[in-house]
Amino acid sequence: MVDIAERILRASQRANLLLSQMVDLSGERTQNVEVVDLNRLLVEIGEMLAIRFKQSNVRVSMDMLDGPLNVAGNHVQLSQVFVNLLVNAIDAMSGGGSLRIATRLPESDDMACVEIIDTGVGIAPDILSHIFDAFFTTKPEGEGTGLGLSVSKEIVTQYGGHIEVESQPGRGTTFSVWLPTRGDDTAAYDG
Repeated sequence: MVDIAERILRASQRANLLLSQMVDLSGERTQNVEVVDLNRLLVEIGEMLAIRFKQSNVRVSMDMLDGPLNVAGNHVQLSQVFVNLLVNAIDAMSGGGSLRIATRLPESDDMACVEIIDTGVGIAPDILSHIFDAFFTTKPEGEGTGLGLSVSKEIVTQYGGHIEVESQPGRGTTFSVWLPTRGDDTAAYDG
């Protein structure tokens, strides 16, 4: 009886996630724009996923810029982007591996960059061109909606940014998320 209740709960959670992602993809949900400190946000997400990293035998290193790295966005939506990317990286390293999360700020640009670099299975070139397509997934049935990356791209684009991806089968993947910076004179999201 408990097994059936757990299955129903998991199915309900997946349906809720799918519906939420579809609403996000349709652009029907508007969020408050605020200043978000990417460094702080990534540390929070790293702490939230720490148990999952450990269970998956994924070693995480963080190479963050000193001080705040402020961008305009929405804390909840940007959290969704980075959780999606980090969970995908964990899934790509089913036997364990290394994951590097880094922030950088090129001197000649007004864009901040977050790099998520994994040592996973990589993405084949014929698949790479479809990873941001809605409902495209390489995960087994019931494990992925195929909306995580398309919604993530939509969110980042909404705030004037973009996502780049580089991958080699068998050698891992790097996602680079670029977002416009905001001056340090504006207070960051306090959570």
